[in-house]
Amino acid sequence: MGADRQNTKRAPGFSLIELIIVIAIIGIISAVTLASLRNSRTQNDVWSNARLLAATIREAQNFALAGKNINATGNVPCEFHVTVTGGVYKVEQKSLAADGSCPATYAVAGTSAVFVNGVSLSSGTTEIRFKVPRAEPMNAAGVELTSGFIDFAIMKGGISAHVCVYPFGRVEEQPTAC
Repeated sequence: MGADRQNTKRAPGFSLIELIIVIAIIGIISAVTLASLRNSRTQNDVWSNARLLAATIREAQNFALAGKNINATGNVPCEFHVTVTGGVYKVEQKSLAADGSCPATYAVAGTSAVFVNGVSLSSGTTEIRFKVPRAEPMNAAGVELTSGFIDFAIMKGGISAHVCVYPFGRVEEQPTAC
C-alpha cells in the first residue's frame, strides 16, 4: 500500500479554483477597460464638437476682419453672427442698408453645422456677434465685449467643454467654465 502511494504522481496543470480566479480577474479588468473606453468616447465627442464650434466662431470672426461677403449678392457686410439653436450652429451676415446703417435682422445665411453624437449646448450663451471691420466680439444684445467673456458650454453624459470668447477676440476651448 505504501508503495502504491509513492508511484502515483499528480498530473501537471491548474486546479479548478485557480482557473476560476484567473477568469474573474480577467472579467474585472475587462469591465474597467470597457467603462474607460465608453467615457473616453464621450469625452472625444464633446471635445470634437467644441473644436468645431470654436472653428465656426473663428470663421465668423475672420469674415468680419476681412469684410468678406458670404453670399453672391454683392451686399456689403456690417456684422457677422454665430447662433446656436436646437443643436444647429450657423454663421449669418448682416449687410448694410441703403442708408448705410446696419439693420437689426440677419438676411443672409452662411455656413452651418450640427452637434453630433448626442452632444448639446447646455444652458448659457447661444450667440455671439462680430462687427465689421475690426471683428470686435459682441454679446447677443449687440454690446461690445470690453471685459469678461462669452461662454458656450457643451455637454454630453456629464462631460463638458467650454468655448470661450474673450475681449479682443481670443477664442479657446477648455474643460472648465471661462
